[in-house]
Amino acid sequence: MVLREPDWWRKIKSGEYRGYYRRMYAARLGKARG
Repeated sequence: MVLREPDWWRKIKSGEYRGYYRRMYAARLGKARG
């Protein structure tokens, strides 16, 4: 996990960029799992 969370990461977690974050997260998860 990330020890220090930058401001943009906090904004993403707070849901300001939920749609974009969810797509990126799903894509990375899919690539990581194969």
